[in-house]
Amino acid sequence: MGKEELEKQKNEKERDLKTHHTQLNTIEEKINDAKNIVKKFQDLKEDMEDLKKDVRKLKNEDHDHWKGDLLDKWQDDTDEHLVDGSFKTYIKNIDQNVDDLNEKIMKLENEKLEEQGIIGEIKSGINWLSTEITNIVN
Repeated sequence: MGKEELEKQKNEKERDLKTHHTQLNTIEEKINDAKNIVKKFQDLKEDMEDLKKDVRKLKNEDHDHWKGDLLDKWQDDTDEHLVDGSFKTYIKNIDQNVDDLNEKIMKLENEKLEEQGIIGEIKSGINWLSTEITNIVN
């Protein structure tokens, strides 16, 4: 093999390496974007849980000038439709979105790890288990 052939092969490998790095950087950007969205969802969930507690607290307060059937109906409706209804559903939907994003992040991370051979496969398995644990406690 001559010098020109070797230089040609070297240039091809360098192009392949550059393409590979570009692909890895794109994957890393997607991972970071998804992690930022997860953080926003977690903050939103926390805010919704605080709001749910505040509404429950308001509902349970004593009202000197508001008593009887109307108060009872308002308290029951607030529990049924807002606290145990809309807020609960909203929080559940946030949880589902976080779970879905965690799985997407895992797949992207595993895509990166595929390039590392057997060590990447082991890390990929660990990554899958970690994601499952995270989603269980979410």
